[in-house]
Amino acid sequence: GGGEGASRGDPPQSGRQQHQPSQENASDQEKTKTQESTLASQLVSALKYMKFFLDSLRGVTPQINNDPVNIEGAEMLLKSLSGSLQRSNADLGCNAGGVPRQWRPMRCLSEAEDADVVALSLWCSTPSPLLPRA
Repeated sequence: GGGEGASRGDPPQSGRQQHQPSQENASDQEKTKTQESTLASQLVSALKYMKFFLDSLRGVTPQINNDPVNIEGAEMLLKSLSGSLQRSNADLGCNAGGVPRQWRPMRCLSEAEDADVVALSLWCSTPSPLLPRA
């Protein structure tokens, strides 16, 4: 019945589980710490804003801190972003840049936004290899 493990002399399983924190509990604790840290940061920002606002209502000139700020890891972040900022695919797209001087057949379906609406709707009702004009 219910005491099979106890009759063989096996230690009860529930005793071990009570002494070890579960992974879910550790995950919940980490989430709670992150939420508390975020909330604390938001409260500090709100407090600074309220002080600035109240000082401006009183006519007190606000003190602006122009001292440089040292942000840990900022150099590494900027280095990792520098390559991706220079290598963009913005130049790969074709931009008509205004009203077309003349109509021409579409080269691909991505040009549908510049297509003649009537010709495009007719083409959609009976598609063919010849694309509508754009």
